[in-house]
Amino acid sequence: MSGIALWNLAGYSMPMVENMNRDNFLGTAKEHCYKKNMLLAEKTRLLFSGLKYSIVGNLVIASLLTLLVGEYVVNAAGLWIWWVVIIGVSLFRMAVYMGYTKVPPESQQNALWLRLFSLGAWLMAVVWVASFWVFPVPENSEYTYMALLAIISISGGALPVLSYHFSVFLVFELLLSVGLVSRLLWQGDAFSLQLVVLLVLFYGFLLRGGYSICQIVSRGIQLHLDAEHSQRELQRARDEAVAASRIKGEILATLGHEINMPINGVLGMTDLLLDSTLDTRQKTLVKAIRCSSESLLGVIDHVLAYSNIESGRLALREELFNLRQLLDDVGDMMSDQAREKRLRFNANLSASLPLQVWGDPIRLRQVLVNLLGNAIRYTGHGEVSLDAQVLWASDQEVAVQISVSDTGPGIPADRQQSIFLPFEQIKANAEGLSRGAGLGLSIVRELLQLMNSEITLDSQVDEGSRFSFILHLRPQQRSEQLMPETLYGEVSADTGLTAGLKVLLLAENQANREAILAMLANLHVDVDPLDSEADVLQAIASDCHHLLLIDCQVSKKNGMDVAEMVRRHELSEQLPRIPIVAITPDAGRRKGSHLRSAGMDAYLSRPFDTEMLMRKLQQWADPRRCQKLEQDAVLNPLVLEQLGRNGRRRLRNTITLYLWNAPEQMKSLSTAIDRGVWGKAKTALQKLKTSSDALGAEKVVALCEQIETELEDANAQRLAELVSELEQAFDRVVAVLREQ
Repeated sequence: MSGIALWNLAGYSMPMVENMNRDNFLGTAKEHCYKKNMLLAEKTRLLFSGLKYSIVGNLVIASLLTLLVGEYVVNAAGLWIWWVVIIGVSLFRMAVYMGYTKVPPESQQNALWLRLFSLGAWLMAVVWVASFWVFPVPENSEYTYMALLAIISISGGALPVLSYHFSVFLVFELLLSVGLVSRLLWQGDAFSLQLVVLLVLFYGFLLRGGYSICQIVSRGIQLHLDAEHSQRELQRARDEAVAASRIKGEILATLGHEINMPINGVLGMTDLLLDSTLDTRQKTLVKAIRCSSESLLGVIDHVLAYSNIESGRLALREELFNLRQLLDDVGDMMSDQAREKRLRFNANLSASLPLQVWGDPIRLRQVLVNLLGNAIRYTGHGEVSLDAQVLWASDQEVAVQISVSDTGPGIPADRQQSIFLPFEQIKANAEGLSRGAGLGLSIVRELLQLMNSEITLDSQVDEGSRFSFILHLRPQQRSEQLMPETLYGEVSADTGLTAGLKVLLLAENQANREAILAMLANLHVDVDPLDSEADVLQAIASDCHHLLLIDCQVSKKNGMDVAEMVRRHELSEQLPRIPIVAITPDAGRRKGSHLRSAGMDAYLSRPFDTEMLMRKLQQWADPRRCQKLEQDAVLNPLVLEQLGRNGRRRLRNTITLYLWNAPEQMKSLSTAIDRGVWGKAKTALQKLKTSSDALGAEKVVALCEQIETELEDANAQRLAELVSELEQAFDRVVAVLREQ
């Protein structure tokens, strides 16, 4: 068996190893070729960077030499021919330089430009050597040695210019040195032979220096290329990590939703079972099912929250909420868990706590639930406390310190920092205390950092722990108007306010659908369950309903697509606008923005209970909507009747003000949209919608809301069509009011 296994392993692994080796070899060869080309390109660039100075230097030295020795040479014509050749070679080199600089770097053929550069340099060397032969001066004269000095200076000057590419430098120096040495040997006198020895030493040191410079430059370029390669690899690794994190987040979000939906159905059914007639054992079993479902849901929520934080997708919301009410609600909820473990629960909330503050109530609730849940989980006996007090307050900011303390086993000093890391837990003790997923405190720390706060820990072993943090919140200003949907806990809990409401429900998951239907039945709401988007369009056209509930995950179409279809249908058929509430597994600023842009008015996040559903119905279901109007009624007569009850004079004043101000608002809106000034358009639109709603001009209000939604996308053509419809509806309203 082992032989067969080894044979199979060899048979299947060798091609894989060969493929890996081939891929590695190809990758290494490609990288080597790239570095070789980049090294050549950089050396060529360095050579050309000093070329113009070399050209000028050669021309200056050649011109001075021609002027100084011109009257002493035997063949003056040859001297001037030599000088013209110098100029010709310099012009060739200048043309090469200009051609190189005009070609884009990515299009340069470095090998070709290097050959042209080398040709120009070597031609110049040959011309300089010729100067010692074509116009000889009297032997041993000072002018002969002046020409020799000029050539030596040219040789030395080539060191910083040509040594970047050693082969170019080597040939250039060899041409000069061989020419000089052969000329001196041809003269044959003792002084010339001494000069030959000195020249050999000089050129030996010169070539050694050029080689060293070339090596240093090559190593520098190589290090630079290696650094660029490392940077590219790091960027590639970072991109892969970001992509992997994004894919992981999407997978977790999808899995979370797929698990969340059936669990939400289980929780809804257990609530209904607990409200029914059950014996003691049955209630115990149902409570166990609910407890296990809630625990699983908590783990999923923690994993999703940490994934969102890790990927940077989690953003805080900014809304007005009741801080004291939130703390009371969290305390009431967690006190039930404490009592189940026979723990005392204390909530010490300062009387000076502000009521209405701006912040993210959902994330604050998550922080408190995690801290209190941790305290209850690890405390075997004793008590758990929630404390909140105001440290200082002003008109612009209030600092609130919130603490959660327990009498649990405490946390050792060497573990008090590591427990805030992901998946870190204190080992369960002998009492068999329950353990969590190890993400709660990590999420708490990250969320508080998003809120510009830090969590502190004070703990002693066998005495308990105290977690504290300070929130800097902005209190509500007197000028800020309270909106119903921002008042946390301010909606009446009287189910009589929902009795008789007619609601449409589009939800395909059977368990969730039955749970929602049961909740609505408990609220005495008339429900029409629907199976498809076609049923929705037919229902809103054939009968009047107060609200539409849409599950955002339906099989054939996304819930937002259904909402957009409903809004288009209302507009085309001139139907009154029905409030739409989305049922979604997640919530947040981006999600809420997407839902509103699709035409939805609000959303309800899973998991939710009957009370949360009731509050949402009270906020958005308008009983006026289903009061029958005349077929062609431009204004809701019930609204006018209500205004008339407050006094005929007041009704007349309201109509007069509308006829005075609304046409100007309509004109401002049309002008702003024509010019693309969206800020002014929104201001005029809000004024027109508010004043029209006060008089019951429901068609005008519906069109204003549609335009308000379309302004987010700034679709000029669509806005122009809507404004045209709005102008027609507005003209009908004005005509009716003038008759009044």
